This record gives sequence, C-alpha cells and structure tokens, in this order.
Amino acid sequence: MTPPTPVLAPPNGSTADGWLWVSALSAYVTSPAKPTIPALPTNADFTNAHQDSAPDPGHGFYNYKVIQKLTVSVVAFTTSPKPAKSGKNFSAGLAANESDTSGPVKAGTIACNATVGLKHITQLGKSLKNGIAVCLWHLPPTSKGKTIRGTVTLTVQGVKVTRNFAVKIT
Repeated sequence: MTPPTPVLAPPNGSTADGWLWVSALSAYVTSPAKPTIPALPTNADFTNAHQDSAPDPGHGFYNYKVIQKLTVSVVAFTTSPKPAKSGKNFSAGLAANESDTSGPVKAGTIACNATVGLKHITQLGKSLKNGIAVCLWHLPPTSKGKTIRGTVTLTVQGVKVTRNFAVKIT
C-alpha cells in the first residue's frame, strides 16, 4: 500500500493553507527483482489490486488549514540572593521552554512587578537569555523585616506564563 502524504504543522504557531490529494494502491504483486537492478520489479500483477483516491479524480483537491497552538512551560523559578538583604539588589528568574522548538524560549516580553510592604519598587532591569527571564530590583535600606512580593511574567507570541514570589528581607 502506498502511504498517504503526511500533513505537518508549521513552527511558531503559524498557519498554513494548502491542498491535499491522496492516492492509495494495494494488493498488487511483483515478481522477484532482476539481480542487476534490485529496485526494478519485472512482472507486476494488478489482478487483485485496489486503488482509491481522495478526493475522486476530477474533483480537485481538499483545502486544509494547519494550526499549531504554541505552549510555554516553566521549567524553573528562583530568587536571589537567599536570603534577600535590605539595601542590596534582588532578582527573580523564570526559565521556560516553548513547544514549537521543544527548547528554551528565544524571544519574548518580560513584565516585572514588585512591592515591599505596600510600596511599589521600580525594577532596575530585565533580560531574556538562554530561555531565562530575569527581573532585577534594588531593595530599600529600610526594608529589613518586610516582605518583597512580586511577579515575573513572560509573554511569547501572546502566550503568557507568570510566577509569583514572596520573600522575607533580612
């Protein structure tokens, strides 16, 4: 039997439009191949052969649209330093993989939010390298004994993953 043509999804959650026609042929018999040309059968017998096409000949092609949904999975999350120290820098990192490559996220948007007590603190920076999204803040010198609470959100092609944290400051 001749296998049907496979239809594969394109990467990165994109769509593809195309046409499909499949033909299958089964139950035909060939005599042994010539010793000098192994891939060339000699006498083909189509007595019990069955053939089918989809769509039927003369009816064009099937239209298809392939859609692959992207997923982003968090593989690790950490904060540093441990313990968090007042007057020092503090970071939170989220490592993520994307389904279209089965590897680390290569591009995305990072959102960083944090508060100490009830006061919002401004991030010093953020980066995405080797699939790790990192947010950086400076803890106020007056924050000892308080808790820093926040989120790190990574968005890849509209798909968001978020991790929360709450760490006591020493």
